[in-house]
Amino acid sequence: MNMQSLIKFSALAAFLTLSLNLSAQDTGANSRKTGDQAWSYRGETAPEKWSTLSSAFSACGAGKAQSPVDIQGTRESEHLPLSFFYRTSTLSIRRSSHGISLDMEPGGFMKMGGERFQLRSIDLHIPGEHTYLGRAADMEIQLKHIDSNGNPMILAIPVNAGRRNNLMVKRIARHLPQENGGQRYNRQIGINAIFLLPTNRSHVLYNGSLTTPPCNEPARWIVFKNPIEIPDLQLRQFTDAIGYNARPVQPLNGRVIWTSIH
Repeated sequence: MNMQSLIKFSALAAFLTLSLNLSAQDTGANSRKTGDQAWSYRGETAPEKWSTLSSAFSACGAGKAQSPVDIQGTRESEHLPLSFFYRTSTLSIRRSSHGISLDMEPGGFMKMGGERFQLRSIDLHIPGEHTYLGRAADMEIQLKHIDSNGNPMILAIPVNAGRRNNLMVKRIARHLPQENGGQRYNRQIGINAIFLLPTNRSHVLYNGSLTTPPCNEPARWIVFKNPIEIPDLQLRQFTDAIGYNARPVQPLNGRVIWTSIH
């Protein structure tokens, strides 16, 4: 292995073995704190104000590895392969002033190398939170996982309006709660995240943070390069239900975004 390859391998290994400071207990505590605070995407409680709303949100302003980011200036590297072992979960959708979330039943997971990440929930953001050379996708689906210690790994899927129809997204759109605070639960309807993934799974990875308060960092991110498509009418359904819920891109502050060679 030459020196350049060794550097790339070492940097990628640092991503994969990063010692994260969020335990499952801490994550639960922070979730409760977040629920007690008013934050939003507009006005006096918009993203630029988050760090002033509560001491629990200080990382939103003081953090140096925040998400989302603009994807550019990537470095090529051999990535450990991704493999997916998602299972069908009973439909459980929540709608709030912060967006649309789906709770996933235990059992589904992804693997990167020998590390396993349990799928816990799915969030939808309009427009896409990550940008590519300054341009956002129409929507972004975020599959939120945790590792064996309860630390976050988030898989981001860009979504654009187009000619194709994703049957799983269509199923979600069909059962959106009608009002904020509403929830839909139906044992007869299944959601399987494997059908949300793009066919071409080229991706980038980087170390970042949660994109909502308390904005804790670090969190590991995998962002697919290729979007899935949904009909424009369906996109408008999500836009009407969600509105705008994308945090602006954050400074890289010297972080490296690694891109898969293949």
